[in-house]
Amino acid sequence: MRLAKMLHISVLIILSFILSACITGNHNAVGRKIFNENNLNNWIQVGAAIWKVSERQISVADPKADGMLITKEKYSNFKLSLEFWVDEKVNSGVFIRCSDADKITPFNCYEMNIWDQHPKQEYRTGSIVTLVSPPLAQVKTVNKWNKYEIIAAQNNILVTVNGIVTARLKDTKHSSGYIALQSANNGSVRFRNIILEEL
Repeated sequence: MRLAKMLHISVLIILSFILSACITGNHNAVGRKIFNENNLNNWIQVGAAIWKVSERQISVADPKADGMLITKEKYSNFKLSLEFWVDEKVNSGVFIRCSDADKITPFNCYEMNIWDQHPKQEYRTGSIVTLVSPPLAQVKTVNKWNKYEIIAAQNNILVTVNGIVTARLKDTKHSSGYIALQSANNGSVRFRNIILEEL
């Protein structure tokens, strides 16, 4: 029984390395900041929330207002890294490959959730909502800075929170689209160091 479990773990580790190699290999791309730390000129604000920049961070002026902050450009294959800080109340997330900038949902995007206290724990931080839930690992992120890394390469998506793999997905629904940041549910969220490397 113990040998079978060890073999299973070994297979998972090998598959993880293979997926990472397939996603990250054979490219010479250079990461660039899609948040310039001074203003939101490269972003579109949708919803009631008023996003602001202070101390090289993005936050929402009124935590009671819901809204999205959306890139003006579409992206297909990339590695996205960013840092986020959240309190217990906020419902946040990172959406990628969104087809419609005016309507951001988990159904026309891939949503990497940020909400440790989600009432449906299968959708907690690190999950890909409706597609990879629950997350492969539970990572506590409240009241501290955390790092999301999202690699989208062709039909493969790999998600890590603070270096821990929380989601792997092979899917063909969305091949290109906008990136969006979410603030909802009467709480505080901040983002910084948003870097995108096109693959």
